[in-house]
Amino acid sequence: MKSSNIFAALIILTLSTVSVFGQVNPAKDTTASVLTPAGGIGQDSISSALDPVAAAADDPGGGGTPPPNPPNPTASTNACGPKTLTRSGSPPLATAWYWQTTPGGTSLDHFLSTFVAQTSGTYYIRAHKPSTNQWSTGAGFITVTVNNPAAPAQPSIQHHCSYAVFTKASNSTWYWQGTNSAGESTANSSDTYTANASGTYYLRSYSGGCWGPSTAISFTQTASPANPPPPILSGGCVTANLAFNGSPAQHIRWAWQTSPTGTDLTNITTNYTVSTSGTYYLRAYDLNLQCWSVSPPSVAVTITDLPPTPPTPTATVVCGQTTLIHSNNPPSGVTWYWQTIDGGQTTGS
Repeated sequence: MKSSNIFAALIILTLSTVSVFGQVNPAKDTTASVLTPAGGIGQDSISSALDPVAAAADDPGGGGTPPPNPPNPTASTNACGPKTLTRSGSPPLATAWYWQTTPGGTSLDHFLSTFVAQTSGTYYIRAHKPSTNQWSTGAGFITVTVNNPAAPAQPSIQHHCSYAVFTKASNSTWYWQGTNSAGESTANSSDTYTANASGTYYLRSYSGGCWGPSTAISFTQTASPANPPPPILSGGCVTANLAFNGSPAQHIRWAWQTSPTGTDLTNITTNYTVSTSGTYYLRAYDLNLQCWSVSPPSVAVTITDLPPTPPTPTATVVCGQTTLIHSNNPPSGVTWYWQTIDGGQTTGS
């Protein structure tokens, strides 16, 4: 009877010993996680890590023998986007495998069964024995090419109330997609894009047959300020004067322009003197909305040069009466008029 009890106790003790020395830490073995490594080179996924404490307890006593090198991992075959690297098999007892970015790397950060490579390059997987803190002498490795275009830089915007003009950096691989965030059109890679309605517009990168993420820019359409009344024109000989026909509201500026789409706020005076023939425009600018009026009024100006000075007339005195005579040969298109004062402008004689 006593021998039976002793035998049962030995069985229980043996089973307890196997249970204690063969377990792993459930807290680290069953928790799924997604990690983003420092430097942005990739990320882990799919949890399956060997607890170092349990590994040390399971060490069969290899002493100073380094762990064997892991086999080369495999990579996903997707043509576009990040590549998922997967280890080949599982680490042996008392050993953990860690992803590295150099063949001699000793980082303990990335220990999961897969690793996401965000950029092209060679990636490594090394074995580590926690009980002796030894690394494998070599490493499994794989070289991948990642075609993952980055999002375009944020475009600038110039508001024009009823429309807006977006400007991107000069880059032939960035394409405007209108209001379609997932658009795949290569029709428009120009530096500017005009939006004629409120909404969110997208700029997307494309390289090597792969589309990258979109960059969004939004625009809210507002009413344009009212156009000024047609300006008043006077003069034209050598110079001409343009004048406001009224006054703008307090938050509005009327600005003289040399084109219908001009945006120069330099000339905002009531009177504007010009010396060159051409068409001039008067646009309204809203200081609050920061946008311009459309289809501004215009005025055509013709500048005429001064006629040449007539030659000095001759004087003839007959019986006390003086007669002034000119050559009567003015240039074509010019008429000479007698004046009684210097600078006179009468056309009577």
